[in-house]
Amino acid sequence: MCTGDLDKMEERLRDGQMRDSLDKLRIQLHVKARLVGDRNRNVRHQAQATRSQKQFAANETKIIQHAEKYRAARRAKLALSGPGEWENDWQVLKKDDVVCMKIDHDEEIDLETAVSDGVRRAIQVSEGRRQVSWIWMGADTANEKENPHLQALRVEWLRTRARAHRWTEEVLLLQEEQRRTLVSLERMALMWDEREGKALRLTNPILRVGVAAYAVEQAGLRRGL
Repeated sequence: MCTGDLDKMEERLRDGQMRDSLDKLRIQLHVKARLVGDRNRNVRHQAQATRSQKQFAANETKIIQHAEKYRAARRAKLALSGPGEWENDWQVLKKDDVVCMKIDHDEEIDLETAVSDGVRRAIQVSEGRRQVSWIWMGADTANEKENPHLQALRVEWLRTRARAHRWTEEVLLLQEEQRRTLVSLERMALMWDEREGKALRLTNPILRVGVAAYAVEQAGLRRGL
């Protein structure tokens, strides 16, 4: 039986596929985050590292599958509906977008570790450069009751807000430090001006000229800074 609403039905189907894929992708990224935290805290020798790598491999396979499912559903929707405002919500999923969110104080999610001969090497993305991927703030984050990831998103927002406040405070402290440095240098220059005046009262002409010249040089040096 044919119906004229097949295109709308397929469009809703693709929306559901993308939403479901992103939800499962986020879940697997949360699992990856826990695996990373557990490995960083507990893996100490080669046997544990081998078991950990098997878990990571299985988790990575699921992440790739859900990401590819989302990309396929998005391509189908693009072919069906064409470009439009929906692309603002369902964005192109790039490889760099498939990243974990830092949600636990004890875990560094943006961390790549290598355990070799008992030596742990880590490359960490700094807080100032780390950005939250759009998949954590995607189209379906508005439904609070059905979204299990909003709590993590709120935590990340609060951390970002705290970093912004801390950076603002650091700027204020730096500006105050600069002001005090200039005041301190000017005060030291005035001290050398006073010493120049005292040097001009010396009776020994050679010593008077030498000490006065040195005092002038020191005062000029501090004002030049």
